[in-house]
Amino acid sequence: MCVHDWTIATLQHDQATTKAQYWYAFDCVGALAEEEDWDSLASVGLSDLAAHARRLEHVYRNHSKAIGHAIPSRTNRTESIAKLLHQQVQLAAAEKMYVRAREGYEATVGPEHPSSLNAVCGLGILYQAQGNLAKAEEMLLQARKGYETAVGPEHTSTLSTVCGLGILYQAQGNLAKAEEMYMLARKGYEAAVGPEHTSTLDTVCCLGILYQAQGNLAKAEEMYMLARKGYETAVGPEHTSTLSTIGNLGNLYRAQGNLAKAEEMYMRARKGYEAAVGPEHTSTLMTLYNLGILYQAQGNLTKAVEMYVRALQGYKFAEGNHEARITFLEKQMATLGTTNSETDPDYRHVSERLSISRPEPPRITSVPRCGGANSQNKAKEPHVDHRKRDILSRMFKR
Repeated sequence: MCVHDWTIATLQHDQATTKAQYWYAFDCVGALAEEEDWDSLASVGLSDLAAHARRLEHVYRNHSKAIGHAIPSRTNRTESIAKLLHQQVQLAAAEKMYVRAREGYEATVGPEHPSSLNAVCGLGILYQAQGNLAKAEEMLLQARKGYETAVGPEHTSTLSTVCGLGILYQAQGNLAKAEEMYMLARKGYEAAVGPEHTSTLDTVCCLGILYQAQGNLAKAEEMYMLARKGYETAVGPEHTSTLSTIGNLGNLYRAQGNLAKAEEMYMRARKGYEAAVGPEHTSTLMTLYNLGILYQAQGNLTKAVEMYVRALQGYKFAEGNHEARITFLEKQMATLGTTNSETDPDYRHVSERLSISRPEPPRITSVPRCGGANSQNKAKEPHVDHRKRDILSRMFKR
């Protein structure tokens, strides 16, 4: 039985013991989350740790009076747990942790401190993932203004928020404003950390997506190829950033009508994502979704249905802004099922395979790194006995 179950089991018996147990578990989970960088937090190997983190939020929500508030030095770990939950697509729990982190930072170092602004930025990205674009813009603009005052307009924390605003404006359909933000962020990153840094490459990739949306496929390909080459050098060919760019190249080749090349990219991205973040992660599901569209364009309807079914089943239970994709997939499945049910036995049980009740979903997207490329805005952390951490490491071993 994990330490979180132990905490719940004793809640009604000994509040003093319960409080100690909760914060013991909190420190262990938080310390392990802190050891990972932003991208690594999405790893399928951390799914068990994320489950424990989600349990921490659940226990606190139901027993906050017995547990009490975190001491100021634990605020960093609250933010680390929020980031873990965010990257593991546990958005509702992540929001609660971000709010707790923001409140903790504002109480100890003030609302204008970079640590407080990091939490505000994280909330902005999270709200965008949930589809609340107005709230996301409010948070990101607040973070940008605060960063510009606290650390300057050229600091990587400011630039990260500028890039986040670019993603937001593109989601709103304001492509001109998005391009302005991306170009500003790219120029700043190149001066601050160099053209080969992953933060710079993130912005280059965003520009590729923008140019493709504008119909400038040649410019989009140039950006994607530049980003892919840079990612492969900086973080390796199997990193999720590299895989994301490969998937974007697949979209580009499909738009150009080069379906064979698109399939090659999608298959490579799918294989990489399944190994890196697992078959149920939204990045993997997006690749299946794209493969379904590709196979349908090729006339391989049996294969298209297989991809659509897997993607739809995953999206129905994934947290994130997937309503448009779910609607598209359901329409495609209805069309394909009606058209082909009499001629192809693979379609006979499509309706049964899709009869999964779906709760109202929250929402997700890929995000920039709040706090910048080289953020060092951490306060002093509480001590954790390394023997205890070793025990938790074995419990969460992947």
